[in-house]
Order: sequence, then structure tokens, then C-alpha cells
Amino acid sequence: MSEINGSIARNADGYRVTYSLDLDFDRANVWHAITDRAALENWLGTFSAPLERGNTFELEYLNDSDYTINGYVVDCTAPNSLEYKWEFNDQPEMLVYFTVTPGTLQGSTLHLTVSGLTVDNAVRVAATWHAQLEFLRDYLTEGESPAYALRFRRDELAPAYAKQLAIYEERVAAMADEASHAGNLFDNAAETMSVMRQHAHLA
Repeated sequence: MSEINGSIARNADGYRVTYSLDLDFDRANVWHAITDRAALENWLGTFSAPLERGNTFELEYLNDSDYTINGYVVDCTAPNSLEYKWEFNDQPEMLVYFTVTPGTLQGSTLHLTVSGLTVDNAVRVAATWHAQLEFLRDYLTEGESPAYALRFRRDELAPAYAKQLAIYEERVAAMADEASHAGNLFDNAAETMSVMRQHAHLA
């Protein structure tokens, strides 16, 4: 099985984090793990309602955090895609989107995108979902996971995601500066050409 690597980036709605994880399990097993309420209790938490399109739910994590999570199932198409929105405490609404595809050689690949993030919560969310995907992998391979340790594992992962976000922001700023510089050069060139055309009769 591959390592879990999340990637933070910007999109039109703010920030998102994406993951891709190769698993030695067929799509049916992976789909069951991410949608069945009894299975979810082993690695993510307790859902108050089935993950079926149109359902609303409350989620309780497996530790004693002070939180409130309310969600809505946008789509649930077995065994391909699961999409739900949720609000965590007073944070902006996030969109959680899973897809399960056949693996290149065997098993399957789980893709996860969490969007609707802000620069203030991107690192925390990225580290949290990374930990939860580790717990999912543990559950699939061993039948159990240390999901009660979510906060501790999240805090271990957060510095790496903070560094990733800082590097990403630096690159975006550099690209924006370069684009602005190129735009200025283009504007100057266009202005020069316009002046030359206006005064071509003097040549």
C-alpha cells in the first residue's frame, strides 16, 4: 500500500486538500468502509443517519473533543463516489468528496478532496484527514484503528502541512509577481507598437 500524501492548493472557493491512496482491497470493501455506519465507527466516528443522498446527519468523533459536526449527503453512488457537506463548529462549510477507482495492478485507489477551506484552517483540516485516512487503512488491514488518538496524530502531522502551505504560498506569490512583470512588459510593448503605428508616416 502507498503512503498517504495530502496536497494543499487554492481553488475558486478558497483552499482544498487532496489525497490519493492505493489499497490492497477491492472497491466493494473500500466502499463499505467509507459508507457503512458500523464500519465508520471504527475509524471516523458515529453518524446519526445512513449516508444516503439527501440525508442530514450529525457526526461524533471517537474522542472527547468539544465540537459539533452537522452534515448533508449530496451524493452517494455505489461503489464510485460519496459526497457530503459538513460544518465543523463555527468553521465555514466544507465539501468532502470520495471516489473509489480500480487500482492500476490490483486492489483499488481511494481519492479524497476536502474543499471550502480557508488559509486559517487548511493545515488543521489537512492533518486531521491525513490521520483519519491512516485510521481507515489500519481498519481495512487490521480490523481496528487507534482513532481515539486523532488529536495526537493530527498534531504530529500539522507541522509538515504548515511547511507545505508556506512553500505553496511562496510559489503562488512568485508566479503572481512573474505574471505581473510579464503583463507590464506586454503592456509596454503594446503601447510602443501603438505609438509606432500612430506615427508610421514619420518613418
